[in-house]
Amino acid sequence: MTRRIWICLFVLGAAEDSRMMRIETKVDAQGEAHEFVSVHDNHRFGQKQGVLAAEMLDAGFQSEHQAAATTTLYPLNPKGPLAIDDNAFTLLFKAKVGALFPVVILFMLAFSLLCCSSFMFYKAKKPEGEEAEELKNQECGPEGLEEDLYGLAIASIVRDTRSYCKGYSSAGLMMARMGVSIMILVLTLVLQIYLMASLKALVTSVAVNEIRDVYDRYQITMYGNDTSRMAVTANGYHRGREPYFNPKNFALLSEEDKESVCQIPLSQPTFFMTLLMIWTFTVVADLRKSVDLWMRVTRITPTVSSMKDSMEAVEGSEEEYVIVGLTVPVKVTLSMVLFLPRILVDLYLLWLGCRWLCATPSFEDVILNAVALEFILVLNNVVFSTVVPLQSVIDTRNTQILPYQKEVAPTGRSVLAAFAWGIASMVWVLLYMYLLQAVLPQYRWDVRDVCIDFLAAKVK
Repeated sequence: MTRRIWICLFVLGAAEDSRMMRIETKVDAQGEAHEFVSVHDNHRFGQKQGVLAAEMLDAGFQSEHQAAATTTLYPLNPKGPLAIDDNAFTLLFKAKVGALFPVVILFMLAFSLLCCSSFMFYKAKKPEGEEAEELKNQECGPEGLEEDLYGLAIASIVRDTRSYCKGYSSAGLMMARMGVSIMILVLTLVLQIYLMASLKALVTSVAVNEIRDVYDRYQITMYGNDTSRMAVTANGYHRGREPYFNPKNFALLSEEDKESVCQIPLSQPTFFMTLLMIWTFTVVADLRKSVDLWMRVTRITPTVSSMKDSMEAVEGSEEEYVIVGLTVPVKVTLSMVLFLPRILVDLYLLWLGCRWLCATPSFEDVILNAVALEFILVLNNVVFSTVVPLQSVIDTRNTQILPYQKEVAPTGRSVLAAFAWGIASMVWVLLYMYLLQAVLPQYRWDVRDVCIDFLAAKVK
């Protein structure tokens, strides 16, 4: 049997105010609302209060002991009954600004420092006397290669090809030494790629599905258990509309769902964003090192016609050599075998790590997972310390490359360049949190406030 419920909403205001109206809706036997209709209402009240009144008309409703059908009443929104009202928009805006506040302050301080440093160094007068002596350019000499698999590969390729071109070693010995170094590096890259692929297929995908299911149940319960008035994401999960959000429905969730939904990383945006920032800095540090080494080897190092002229002995040392030139084939080989794979691994690991951390359904596990992700990142250092022969370690240590700049001047450009990677890291975190994360598409930012009392009770 169909019941017809007339829901009257009286709001104080001018006669022409759109809020001086009532919403009429038809509710069927299952309690589902249909056909929202706005109707003008001429009733006025002397006191400045809104009054809710409902009149139920049902021909078959005669039993005094039968429970009356109930429905949640919401203020009329001039934009439509399913649109976001002003109060909901304000709460949503405050939640996002509150979560962003520490990062925004950090971003503003960094940006202000960049502007001030640029202004001071570019606009400062020309120093004289003692001031000129203090601010003079600092000379930069050759620097040793990093003691990792990438430094090992560079040292092995350059040293062995030079020895072969000078006639110091045979082709077989050259290929054997280079082959071992490159094989270890390739094996490590394969291990990293395999671990990332397995992590995505066996761990991250499962965690994403679980957290989506939990948030879907939360959405359905908190927004009135009526999926007909909810939006649906591309993955088939429900998203409530703000006018129907009822915090009291949190009590209807099971204890397991309460625990799970309140442990969603996005439910504590500031805490999660801080961890995401640390993880991003960790990956970007390795990425910066890779790009810097790539530029120094392929761009700063001159191009020579023969590998005979690729190295020179360091003055005052009989064991240390500096790379002073490389042929085009060697530069291309180093770029394709070393630098491009390393940069791609870093970028993919950055995205995969952010996705896994966002899908981790426990604050404690978020920290542990961040440590586990770093293990994949530093795998080449672990392998280098474990399996590389001592002679190869010494060769790597005694091989130097030209500096990025022969002199470092205290200018605004040098300061801005140093901060550019940090600013890029913060921009990535902001973009991922609010635009790029696909773990919980169309996340409503509606969990944190509801879970405050629940989490507080857990720590007592």
